[in-house]
Amino acid sequence: MTKFTKNQLELQSYIKAENQKWTNWVNEDPDNRVSGLIVTDPKHWEDYGITTIIDYKKYILSEDIKSASGSYGSKIRLDFSNYTLKELEEMADYECNQANIAFEREQAIKKENASNLYKRIKETCKMGARNYKTAIRWILEADGIENDPYYEGTEICYNLDIDYKYSKLFKTARVA
Repeated sequence: MTKFTKNQLELQSYIKAENQKWTNWVNEDPDNRVSGLIVTDPKHWEDYGITTIIDYKKYILSEDIKSASGSYGSKIRLDFSNYTLKELEEMADYECNQANIAFEREQAIKKENASNLYKRIKETCKMGARNYKTAIRWILEADGIENDPYYEGTEICYNLDIDYKYSKLFKTARVA
């Protein structure tokens, strides 16, 4: 049987409490929420060089920084042991803020692209397409975008850089 230090046992208790908080949060609205659980075995964390709650928090923050920075550019990988908890918290706040700014920018672009597609459909109908289904086919043909029978319209959404909720439009137009 492996013996663990007091710090490792405190870490295990801390992670178990965190897991319980997330479980409770999911249970409040199980149809709309999901969460994974964190490994509680101190040996697992020791293999990562993590034996205290502070080490764990720093590690999680470094993973958050990597994830957030990767969502808008190159992933920042850093050794959490080289930074204080406060420094990592500040970096995480900054990177998450940058990721949110990038996300909002992406959403605005997708919305503008969808609006432009709607205008193109109307214009194409004015130029002779019998209906919006024909207009969509003509537009996709002009843009060199193939029909999307395998991905149910999501590949077309990707190619047009619009939200995936519009995939239904392409299914209705029978190009997906």
